[in-house]
Amino acid sequence: MSSDDPSAPSAPNLTEADAAFLSRAPVLVFLLVAAADGNIDKEEVAEFQNCCSQALEKPGGSLLRSAISVAADHMEEMIALCIQSDHCDQLATMRDLLESKIDPDRAFEFKAGLLMLGRQIANASSGDLPAAAGNIDDAEKKALAGLIDALDIDMVRLGQKMKKG
Repeated sequence: MSSDDPSAPSAPNLTEADAAFLSRAPVLVFLLVAAADGNIDKEEVAEFQNCCSQALEKPGGSLLRSAISVAADHMEEMIALCIQSDHCDQLATMRDLLESKIDPDRAFEFKAGLLMLGRQIANASSGDLPAAAGNIDDAEKKALAGLIDALDIDMVRLGQKMKKG
């Protein structure tokens, strides 16, 4: 994937390199959550592919939809870039980038959308409805907690946003 991909996430303060880096976020979330239990299930892969194919309908705003779209278009390359990295460290670096260069509301939307993506992937292997976490295994719960910490997601704000609908 070149950094001048027209579908790459964009915002006035993002460089092409920033946008290319943020495009890795969905794959990092997938790898963090799906591999948390030591096994990437076919249901998790299918859910991630489903999320990517429906990128325009997913929550998280245009920045996240763009990142998911780029990830889908460049899946093998993205996985190769992300597989050997410390996923939480990379996500924390993305958090810093978002917080320094993106409007706070758009940054929150992006981070919350990544958490929802992680929940969908975790729920895929548990057979649960998306809103429940009862059957998500402990390793995946820990991965989701790591995602929340790495992105410094304001869970109170997320709860309020979800109540509003």
